[in-house]
Parts: sequence; C-alpha cells; structure tokens
Amino acid sequence: TASGPTAASTMVIFGSGGHTTEMLHMIRNLTVSQISPIYFVTAHSDQTSLEKIQDFKLSYMSHVQWVSIYRSREVKQSWLSSIFTFMYALLQAMQIVWMSRPQLIICNGPGTCVPLCLVASVLRFVSGQHYYPRLVFAESFCRVESLSLTGKILYRIADTFIVQWPELVHKYPKARYIGKIC
Repeated sequence: TASGPTAASTMVIFGSGGHTTEMLHMIRNLTVSQISPIYFVTAHSDQTSLEKIQDFKLSYMSHVQWVSIYRSREVKQSWLSSIFTFMYALLQAMQIVWMSRPQLIICNGPGTCVPLCLVASVLRFVSGQHYYPRLVFAESFCRVESLSLTGKILYRIADTFIVQWPELVHKYPKARYIGKIC
C-alpha cells in the first residue's frame, strides 16, 4: 500500500513588522499534515509580531509550539555591543535547534533567524546525513536591487533562496523568483 508523505518538523522564524506579515502569507496554506510538529520562533522583545500572528488565525494555530529567542541585534544597537547579543542568541539557538530538531526551517527576516540557521547549518555539516534540516529563506519585498545583510549571510547556506523581484535573480543566480508573496 502506498502511504502519503510524512509531515516535516518545521520551524518558522518570524521577523518583526512587515517581515511577520510576509511570513504569515507564505505559510497560510500549510496544513498540520505537512508541518508537524511546528515551532514558531519570535524575538523575545517582539510583542507586536505575537499579536499579529495570533490575529491572523491560521488553521493550525492550536498545534503551534512557541519559542522565543533574543535578537542578534536590536534596532539602533551599536555594532560593538551586538557582538555580545549575537553570541547570546547563538547559544540560545544551539539549545533550540538541538531540542526541536526541525527538518525544515522557513525564515524571511532580520537577524533573528541568522543564529538559528547557522546552528542548523553547522549541525548538518558535522552530522553528515544523520541530520539535514532544509533551510528556506525568502528575501523581503522591499529588497529590489540588493540583498539585506541577513540575505547576504544566508545566501550561501540556504537550500532555497526566494526573491520577490526578477532583477535579483540576475545578480544572485541561486535565487528563485516566485513573484510577490503578499
């Protein structure tokens, strides 16, 4: 007998502001049969995104496990002090990824996703074929001519790198143009 595809343990990492809205539109049609268990990761200081996510009323919301992580860099934080907050976020990311072992990581936003994706990338490198999470990064709609800093960091390690403007595919051949997300 043929069985259907199995669900993939999925981690969705939310940025703030417009990044949250774009992500919600990206994941709105997923079902629990595709993504289970599902972890929603938000920055510890991002109450607005939490409210926006809950107001969106995704059909699988009751199955979500919530995770909070420190931001790598707060808005207007100095670059020097962000080294320390990034290191703290990296330590948290190690614990989060190790405990949840997502098979799929979907992200689109600011630096909140960088430590989690870096840890997942290192784990898949050191574990060989034993643990290989797929990384999907979607660049923000507002990035028309160049990638964001997060995009530049994740371009090399993402399995799927999505852009919303065709001009970016010419500069970044690994990118996939899918049109506007929302």
